[in-house]
Amino acid sequence: MVLEADNEAMDLLQACRQLSRLLLTERYELLLDAAYQVRLTYEPIYRPVLDHCMSELRDSARLGRLEPAGHQDDAGPRGPGAGAGEGGPV
Repeated sequence: MVLEADNEAMDLLQACRQLSRLLLTERYELLLDAAYQVRLTYEPIYRPVLDHCMSELRDSARLGRLEPAGHQDDAGPRGPGAGAGEGGPV
């Protein structure tokens, strides 16, 4: 899919810029307004939001530990079959 390839090619800074603009744009129509998006980058709040996004993902070790929401390891923290009510430690 074209969007998946585009997302994979996006580097960390580009992704954080996109996320910052999404978080700071109050109406959907403004996402398509190029002049508004450029002005947004000069707003005092833009840089702190961008820096926060970058700090959350800058550490490559932390980035490697991130998993998609809802993803669970088969083994889990106590091994397979060790959930509550399945004979595992409580």
